[in-house]
Amino acid sequence: QIYTQFPCSFEFTEKLLVVLADHSLASNFGTFLCDAEKSRAELGVKEHTVSLWSYLNQVEILSQHLNCLYLPNKVVIWPSVAPMSLALWEGYFLRWVQYQAVAVGAQERRKMGEIVQRNKEAQTLALRLRKELRELMVEAVELGVLKQENKEVEQEEEQVLEDLLI
Repeated sequence: QIYTQFPCSFEFTEKLLVVLADHSLASNFGTFLCDAEKSRAELGVKEHTVSLWSYLNQVEILSQHLNCLYLPNKVVIWPSVAPMSLALWEGYFLRWVQYQAVAVGAQERRKMGEIVQRNKEAQTLALRLRKELRELMVEAVELGVLKQENKEVEQEEEQVLEDLLI
């Protein structure tokens, strides 16, 4: 539900969630065996099985699951729990069904990806222009064209630039 409502807030794709859900039910890996650590220790799960995480952390595997729409977000996301906001997890429960909506969804994701890419480019350009403006203002102050503003304003501008870089 959260992934559906906030597709740009997750570093990995829905496909990784499906892989994890599948392996939690039936797996060649020992990651989801037993209900408690005590049981895992008694059965020697660590010694006799391989961790799913060691498989997923391989670069060639993990790179398949990176979300191209991901944008780091420092604020807490608040998903809607209203009944109309809740939907069936089609990526898991209907993954074997092929129909027209799947193709439409792929087109929408592609368009969203293009929008996100243009937004990133615009943010980069804005950051570069702010930096250039700052350099020009410093040069203008040195030449005596502008009076030097108080330090608080400069510190606020520097903080804004640092926040944008993060």
